[in-house]
Amino acid sequence: MRKFSEKLPAGLVIHSKKQTGFCAGADVNEFVETAEKENWEISSRKIVYDGWYMFEKLEQLSKKIPTIALVRGFCFGGALELALSCRYIVAIDEETTSFSLPEVKLGIYPGWGGIKRLPQKIGPINAMNMMLSGSFVNARKAYRIGLADVLSPY
Repeated sequence: MRKFSEKLPAGLVIHSKKQTGFCAGADVNEFVETAEKENWEISSRKIVYDGWYMFEKLEQLSKKIPTIALVRGFCFGGALELALSCRYIVAIDEETTSFSLPEVKLGIYPGWGGIKRLPQKIGPINAMNMMLSGSFVNARKAYRIGLADVLSPY
């Protein structure tokens, strides 16, 4: 993100080279490992703050240039929060493409800005359903409710 503050690109596309999925989100084990090595409260706050700060910067960049999250396969947790920080979400119309905030089932809230961005994107009712249940939304439903801006055959 620091590089982009020096010279803005014409646009930014975030995608994964993996055929199986965009990203499964944050590594929950990282929280546990960090807690075992360091002070839990300090380390967990740092993890949350670092992710939140990065996605805030991406959202600010998205106001200056087009940013696109190209999602194929699973887009869970922090990955969904990353996608929500982009101006556009393009979902590949495949059975495996799905969106979720499954961390809520573990008692972890979407701390990287998803709590504010998801309702802005899909409205409070759909957002609360996803944020409270950890339910999965396939590509077509994501497009229907406004989570995905484009449904692409790829």
